[in-house]
Amino acid sequence: MPTNKELLVKAQALNNEEKYSEVIELLSDNLLEKLQDADLYAEKAQAYYWLKEYNFLETAIECALSINSNQAKANNYKGNICAKLNKGEEAIKYFNQAIKNDPKYAIPYNGLGNVYGRLKECNKAIEYYKKAIDIDSRYAHPYHGLGNIYSDLKDYN
Repeated sequence: MPTNKELLVKAQALNNEEKYSEVIELLSDNLLEKLQDADLYAEKAQAYYWLKEYNFLETAIECALSINSNQAKANNYKGNICAKLNKGEEAIKYFNQAIKNDPKYAIPYNGLGNVYGRLKECNKAIEYYKKAIDIDSRYAHPYHGLGNIYSDLKDYN
């Protein structure tokens, strides 16, 4: 049987290749119950998120956070769920927890940009989108968010 680290590397590679169904197959419920690894649950949560399987996503997130409440990816996806449910303050809490636990993780900064953009707090949205870009200039989502904010502000330059 592969080690937890080997499974994590494989699941991360599959998620990066957008092979989400393969992640879910690799990280079966039975296997995760035995291993009790927050990082593996978080990888499965990512796969469920992109497959829009939100009920399973919440379960995977809750399992990850019950093992390690500081797991950055699980906090990020919990923030995404809250944002989708228009629970902005709760989303902000989870995105900030993800950043606290992994300040070099660009995705929760983008999530904060999205939440602040919806709240029409444009300066904060711009700040967080720019932080996401500073961390990972190849990450496309914050550029899209910035474009939307500048469009809303009618700042077309």
